[in-house]
Amino acid sequence: MKLSNKIQVATFLPFFVIIATYHLYSASAFSEHFRALYRSQTRERLYQAEKDIIHYFQNIESELYLLTTVVPWDEENSPECIVPMHSLLDHVGELLHLSVLNSEGREWKRVEKYPTNKLPVSLGDYTNSDIYNMPMEKHISFWGNIDWFPNDRFPLIDVSVPISSRSGDQLAGVLWGRLSFRGIVPLLKRYISEEVKIVLISESAGVLVGSDDEITNYFRVQLSEFKAVDLMTEKYGWLDKQHDRKDTTLIYSKFSYGNLDYILIYSQPEEVIGLLTDKLRSFNMILVTFGVILFAVSSFFIIKTVTTPLVTLTGQITELRGKYRPKAGFPGVVSAEVVGDEVEELRNSFSLFQHQLSLYSYEREIFHQTLQNQVVEKTSELQKLNTALEASNSMLEADIIKRKEIECELEQHQRNLERKVNERTIELTLANEHLREQMEDSERMGEELLKARKLEAVGILAGGIAHDFNNILVAIMGNISLALRKTPKDSQVCMLLAEAQKGSKRASGLTNQLLTFSRGGDPVKKAHRIQEVVQECSGFILRGSSIKCNYKIADDLWPAEVDLGQISQVIQNIILNARQAMDNKGVIYVVCENSYNESFSLFPHGNGRFVHIAITDQGGGMSGKIKDKIFDPYITTKENGNGLGLAICHSIVKKHGGHIAVSSVAKQGATFDIYLPASKKNDIVCLEEKVACDSEVTTSSYMVLVMDDDDLVRNIASSILEQFGYNVLLAEEGAEAVRIYKEKRIGAEPVDLVIMDLTIPGGMGGEEAAVEILAIDPNAKIIVSSGYSNAPVMAHYQKYGFCGVIHKPFQVEDFISVVQKTLYAKS
Repeated sequence: MKLSNKIQVATFLPFFVIIATYHLYSASAFSEHFRALYRSQTRERLYQAEKDIIHYFQNIESELYLLTTVVPWDEENSPECIVPMHSLLDHVGELLHLSVLNSEGREWKRVEKYPTNKLPVSLGDYTNSDIYNMPMEKHISFWGNIDWFPNDRFPLIDVSVPISSRSGDQLAGVLWGRLSFRGIVPLLKRYISEEVKIVLISESAGVLVGSDDEITNYFRVQLSEFKAVDLMTEKYGWLDKQHDRKDTTLIYSKFSYGNLDYILIYSQPEEVIGLLTDKLRSFNMILVTFGVILFAVSSFFIIKTVTTPLVTLTGQITELRGKYRPKAGFPGVVSAEVVGDEVEELRNSFSLFQHQLSLYSYEREIFHQTLQNQVVEKTSELQKLNTALEASNSMLEADIIKRKEIECELEQHQRNLERKVNERTIELTLANEHLREQMEDSERMGEELLKARKLEAVGILAGGIAHDFNNILVAIMGNISLALRKTPKDSQVCMLLAEAQKGSKRASGLTNQLLTFSRGGDPVKKAHRIQEVVQECSGFILRGSSIKCNYKIADDLWPAEVDLGQISQVIQNIILNARQAMDNKGVIYVVCENSYNESFSLFPHGNGRFVHIAITDQGGGMSGKIKDKIFDPYITTKENGNGLGLAICHSIVKKHGGHIAVSSVAKQGATFDIYLPASKKNDIVCLEEKVACDSEVTTSSYMVLVMDDDDLVRNIASSILEQFGYNVLLAEEGAEAVRIYKEKRIGAEPVDLVIMDLTIPGGMGGEEAAVEILAIDPNAKIIVSSGYSNAPVMAHYQKYGFCGVIHKPFQVEDFISVVQKTLYAKS
């Protein structure tokens, strides 16, 4: 065999052996490697699911603790806790029940999201229950007592927290709620694909919740199997275990919260893992096969490149060997007739060339010896001359070389030192900047979180108080209005009643300030002459003081699209701050003018037309640090201030699509600039206009149904309507109003108009009742009434099927005006 053929065989044979071995290893080991990777990824998903479930429980516990801090918890003030408890049930959808246990373990207040009947609630005694004992004895929250109910898809778990007394030195009771596990379903679905399922089981091996509705059909967990899993998870933290179903692989993970232990079970069908493994292995085989083909082609061309010159060289040497025959008997020369592979032929040919070269070598050595003798003579002379020079220069050269080496080393060290100093300086600068930013962000986030929690607590409490207070003001203002209509205008009693009416209006303004921080929607905006609002509010606030108000109002001032009550509150707060800053002396300058600028970036809404109000005082002014935070809640420069006035102003103006800003210099006064969107409407509401009540209109044939849960509101509304000749029916809640409307519609005296309260605690409200009445009679005329003036229904009542809106508290003229306008409007 030729040498070139041997090279080719020796190259390709080991390569194919390696490739075959790799394929066998890949086919056997790839599947196990993929399964190990899958288990690692699955454990990470279960860990993330555990964190989400624990975070979900912590949020529920925080909501319960927050509720214990906003209400005085004792039996004398028990009505004050109803609204916050209802609000928490509405806010936390999975919380179905709340109860308050007193310090002796007896239940004295209960609220349920879905009450089963209207019978009196039977309150229990929980003295010997963990629900009561754990919080009262250990002062910690309690999680436990999981119950399954036949009619519920998800089990319930009891959770209770201690309630501190007002003084904070002892416990006043326990707040107990029942929580559904249905809120955990979305958390589990985040970490699964279509084929995968996750189930959560309790310490008693009960299935709590799964990633789909039929999850219990896939897992029948036995208590003995649960104990085995419990032992393995304590030792290893996770466990792969083949279930009774051979085509399914399960992965378990254990965690705890409160008084209970839980286990997450992750299910993956074997056929899905097999399909993924086969796909990846097939792709790997195709890739390796392609590499084999590519390498074989490359090797062929490389071997061809190496062996071709070898064959060519052998042919050329064979031709030269015929021209130069060695002499007979020359040692070391192989006969020309001996022929083997290419290397053997080259050896014989080079032996021939060696013999020829030896003949010429003898003549060359004789010539070389003669020449060498002459060179030696000349060299000895030159060596004597160079010896002296070398001796003198050797020391100088050594010194110069040493100096250069030292200088090079110093320069290199200096460059390295400068580079390291610069790099370290840059790293320290960046680290310092990053650390400062993190500290600022952390501090800012903490402040914002505290601010948000305070505002949320204030909003929940303010909404409930304002709603009840508005109902009381309805009775006060309504009776005052009725008394004014029956009293001569020139009598002393009429004057006293008028002053009482003004005071009740101011009380109504206070409830509007509380409602600004409660939950609600957009302001109820109408077109108003803003100069009338500014003048009336300024005069009211400055009454009785020595401060003068100087007005500069444009003659062609545009009307503004505003909520009259909220904007009045803004003007009053700013004027009141100016009065307090000026110590009841000096002049306040008020400017009202038109402003138009399409590119003004501070206004995200509107068409560029704004009404500009500038209020300038002569007080002490503000420093830059206070001015930058003047609109933040709880920021105040007054000793007895609460810091909410300007925060309310900022919130109201922003909701109107406007802008408010302040400019001030210490000891030189302050200027507040307010920009409100100009109105495009022509129907302007004037402050001095009074709605005409046509008392001569025959109304005896009209039947009006009034629905409100407050006795005072129902009585005053009935008195006003009966004074104007209307027939009146009364209802306490929406279901009763729907029943009366349906009965009267069948009879001879149908209901012509329905006035309904928007919010009924524990019963059907106006929004739900209106839907049922309109289903009975699509042409029904319904008016909505509420003390929440910024609720979405009050702002856009037509979208919800209402024909009119009445804001609490109301006066006789306003109330009757809306009634007559709705009754006489065309259907």
